[in-house]
Amino acid sequence: MKNLIPIICLILAVQVASAQKFVSKKSSNVSVRGTSSLHNWEGRATEFQGDITATIEDGKVVSISDFNFGVPIKSLRTGDDTMNKEMAEALKYKQHPVISYTFKSVEFIDDYNALLTGYMSIAGVSKEFTTPVAITTVNEEITISGSKSFLMTDFGVDPPKIILGLYKAKNEISIHYFIHLKKSRK
Repeated sequence: MKNLIPIICLILAVQVASAQKFVSKKSSNVSVRGTSSLHNWEGRATEFQGDITATIEDGKVVSISDFNFGVPIKSLRTGDDTMNKEMAEALKYKQHPVISYTFKSVEFIDDYNALLTGYMSIAGVSKEFTTPVAITTVNEEITISGSKSFLMTDFGVDPPKIILGLYKAKNEISIHYFIHLKKSRK
């Protein structure tokens, strides 16, 4: 019995530090921002799904083995119906209805910052995408936040234009994210 106690403690310690799956909460926020010949614009996602498999130790994320998310293109809302339509068409939503990200690797910079590398798929084009993120935990929930700028043409997207080209989006855009994840019940 005496020899069994250290083994039980070791098993419990390994279970506490094992990777767990977390899923996105409704409080997550993803948006795409850019500028145009007239003004700045922003498309906020009204729908978002994501998950991460991570290990938390001492209130910090110490490893990530998987991270994926998807944003339905038709859920991006700018506040202007014409802009919503033009953006959805430019992103080829009928053939590729979701902007998605698939995890490849993580490099931790310190306890709260990392570089995530994965594959961003937009309009049917998938590119390796490395982005700096801040990672925090509160009550065993994870928040990942940050932003990344890129060119629409990198993904084969022509910047949208309306009113016979008078109003044209600039090529550079940025994705901003505040992804709040809770432990999966599965």
